[in-house]
Amino acid sequence: MDRVSSVRAEAAVSHTRHVRKPDFFIIGAPKAGTTSLYTYLTAHPDIYMPELKEPFFFCSDLPGYRERATLVDDESKYLKLFARATDEHLSLGEASSLYLFSKVAVPNIVNFQPDARFIVMLRNPVDLVHSFHSQLVFSLHESVADFEQAWRLQRARAQGTCIPKDCLESALLQYRQVALLGEQVARLWTHICRSRVKILLLDEFAADPQRHYEEVLAFLDVPSDQRTEFPKENANKARRSRLLTRLLRHPPFPLNVLRDEYIRQVGVSAWPIQVVAKLNRKPVVRERLSLALRRELEEEFHDDVRRLELLIDRDLSHWIPVRR
Repeated sequence: MDRVSSVRAEAAVSHTRHVRKPDFFIIGAPKAGTTSLYTYLTAHPDIYMPELKEPFFFCSDLPGYRERATLVDDESKYLKLFARATDEHLSLGEASSLYLFSKVAVPNIVNFQPDARFIVMLRNPVDLVHSFHSQLVFSLHESVADFEQAWRLQRARAQGTCIPKDCLESALLQYRQVALLGEQVARLWTHICRSRVKILLLDEFAADPQRHYEEVLAFLDVPSDQRTEFPKENANKARRSRLLTRLLRHPPFPLNVLRDEYIRQVGVSAWPIQVVAKLNRKPVVRERLSLALRRELEEEFHDDVRRLELLIDRDLSHWIPVRR
């Protein structure tokens, strides 16, 4: 019996007993193409991914996101995300871009699904922190719109000051820590056999998405769907009204109770919420880093990138040049 028949036979049996667990995870890094890959894989007929991207269920060390943003805070709620998977789906997965950054997410996943496979998408850390800051500003978790100023505030924020009132998780304001990809991959290797991890670099993925998409399908043992179009997802954006965003996220009593119950029953990706959210956003061009700041950040991340090169056996000098 080939793998396709075997998986479907096993799924047919397990479907009568309980909801199937996901078997692969896109674990980060943030702003490194995870939304695009999630979108492409979601459209594949043999793959099931929930409508909710980033449930953050396994990063229990970041409770602000898991328990306040998505409300997916126990296993029954998490498994409910996969309840609509059918026997025709050969593979189930989810994408939460903070799992790589989290110190506990990967071991939590392994305890939950010992045979899990992991997809890691990496990006030049200088570009990553700049883009990630824009994302936090967009989501109201960051109140300082100027990236350089926010970067300089890291030490103060680590001591508990200058934290925006709408920030769900102050650990994410430590931009340097979020982008220490060498450190995070080193931690990943302590928990996972490398044969169960697929590494993608954003610049290569963006240059030839079809080839890397096919490689991911092969890694997941899923047949090709002959996809040929790969639109860019999650481009830089801004809110039209921060007040409307704040009201949607923190409505006054008793609307907050009704909202939370609605999300628990229907999900955070519910149609009315998504429609309002999309109408309240607009594309913007991110302001470029000054040359001086970029050089400073390259020096800041230099040693970690050199470490990452050794861990994944790739030349990353096009990200950050080797010191002479």
